Amino acid sequence: MNRRTVNRFSATACWLLAAQIGSGQDLAIRLADPELRQLAVRSITYSGGRDLALLLSWGENPPPRVDSLQLRLGLMEAFRKLRAKEAIPFLIRYMTLDIRGISGNVWTKADGVVETRLPAIDALIAIGPDASKAVIAALSDKTPPEVYVESLFIICKIADPAARDFLLSVHPKNPTEAYYVRNGLELIQQRHN
Repeated sequence: MNRRTVNRFSATACWLLAAQIGSGQDLAIRLADPELRQLAVRSITYSGGRDLALLLSWGENPPPRVDSLQLRLGLMEAFRKLRAKEAIPFLIRYMTLDIRGISGNVWTKADGVVETRLPAIDALIAIGPDASKAVIAALSDKTPPEVYVESLFIICKIADPAARDFLLSVHPKNPTEAYYVRNGLELIQQRHN
């Protein structure tokens, strides 16, 4: 390759990168806008997740001039639609994020309310068994009680047979935990036997 070809290639690569960053900013703005979010998610889904690496990077470093809370909610919706296993760590980190901005006691509500109000949980459930395994692996003695309940909820809803031994080893500390352990074991039995 001669110098002229290398320079032309470099210029083209820079132009494509600038175009992607510009369109990326537009995408971030649309994901962070509740009124435009569904169109942005449809676009991401239609592309087959072509922008997945960019979306994942925004989970760590949101672009400037974008509401980071609203962007996270948009990312969760996109990851749910894509069933993006690569997003599991991001989703686990934000399991307690309530669409209302503050977490209320959703555990006294119907399961559908939980999934609607806590979009990271909804996305993890959509991803399925890989998410269940990751949630189990993330649990420790230092897991806060609300995260522990959320984790049991996810594991219960996914009902992966690989979670059976974990659920059998749980010693529930309250009626909500006991309910999800029992429900999870019943769902595994129903779906896989």
